[in-house]
Amino acid sequence: MKNRLPTLLSVIFTLALWKIFSILIGSQIILPSPEKTFFCMASLFKKVFFWQNIFFTLCRIYSAFFLTIILGVILGFFSGKSAFFNSFLAFPLSILKTTPVAALILILLFAFNSSTIPFISAILMCLPVMTECTAQGIKNDKKNIKMYEMARIFEFSKGQKFFFIFLPNFRSFFYSGLVSVFGMTWKVVAAGEIITVPKYAVGSFLYKNQIALESAQVFAMTIYLIIFSYTLESILKWILKSKI
Repeated sequence: MKNRLPTLLSVIFTLALWKIFSILIGSQIILPSPEKTFFCMASLFKKVFFWQNIFFTLCRIYSAFFLTIILGVILGFFSGKSAFFNSFLAFPLSILKTTPVAALILILLFAFNSSTIPFISAILMCLPVMTECTAQGIKNDKKNIKMYEMARIFEFSKGQKFFFIFLPNFRSFFYSGLVSVFGMTWKVVAAGEIITVPKYAVGSFLYKNQIALESAQVFAMTIYLIIFSYTLESILKWILKSKI
């Protein structure tokens, strides 16, 4: 209970500030009250289109996430093994890391339809992170000279070297990449949906209601987005932690 008390007080304090500023501003369009926002959340929860938007957004997020992991591990493996390949990838990856998300999305609009751009942009923005984490894990494994020498002396098989030396060392870098990429994917997909406005998407809902000055709806959906993101990321961290 003592560990949860600071969090509970923080939530109460934040809600109190929100209510105070809502009263001081005096405009539900600029800053809707907490109670109005929570009423909208309850109303949205019962609507079919709400779950349609959530479903399609989650599909984009998870498809981008898993494809980023696959591509990042492949590129990171060769980057960690080859100094030439690492130098070759350095320039395009640095461009992706420094390109603003909005600019990348607008460029992609020339070539792709609105429903696929959030997915593609998430992969492009997250790929450098997963590639570098994988490459660092591979490079760090090269430092285990003494471990591999002992494995040679005790005549370890390739499988034993992989499971008992390489994997424990590589796992922390890989897990760090997973968590970072997952959180980033949420943000990039949401930003892409807001700009491209596909038919079914949380970002499209936010954009349309912002244009219609439905602030409470925007706040309600944003809170749902935060809740889903935090919950699913916490589940991922718990799964990874249980495997360490």
